[in-house]
Amino acid sequence: EAKAICLRALEADPGQVDLRRDLIEICLHEGDKNGAARQHEVMGDRLAAGGQSRLAAEQYRKAMQLCPTLTHLKNKLANVLLTQEDRRVRSKRAARVVSTLVVALALIAAVLAYEIKNKRAYDTARARADELVEKAKAEEKAERYDEALQFYREALDLFLDNGLKDRWTPILRSAQLAGEALKELNGRKVAAELSL
Repeated sequence: EAKAICLRALEADPGQVDLRRDLIEICLHEGDKNGAARQHEVMGDRLAAGGQSRLAAEQYRKAMQLCPTLTHLKNKLANVLLTQEDRRVRSKRAARVVSTLVVALALIAAVLAYEIKNKRAYDTARARADELVEKAKAEEKAERYDEALQFYREALDLFLDNGLKDRWTPILRSAQLAGEALKELNGRKVAAELSL
């Protein structure tokens, strides 16, 4: 009678693990090894479906101990063991992928930080050099070539120190022109002094 009550309750709610264990005990007490094995198998099936391969394997082993002639249990046991091993392999592979990604992201972050720092330094140097070039041009217009040359030299130094090669050639040419103008101006001054 207890066995029939347990079976009806399990039909209504197959997920009652404690009730299924009680049914296994009742079956074993009555000498019904096949019934007990069947309940272990059902528990194993439910655990396997829930992704709990290790616990499912335990239930299948218990069922096989009770009824070694139930060969289909060997297949179920093999399947959950393979699933368990497959999960372990995938988990290890995923862990390796994650650790590789973490290292790659760290390297990318370091490179980006370096690039941002260099970009800021480049932008700062370029702005300062452009400022110096403007001052040099203003001095040139005022025919103060010594000062203009000094500003051009500072700008060229900034360009060379910070790899601003795209702007180096025009500044060098402007500095050469300012130098030539200075020579010409100095030459006129010397000529004027000699004629006095």
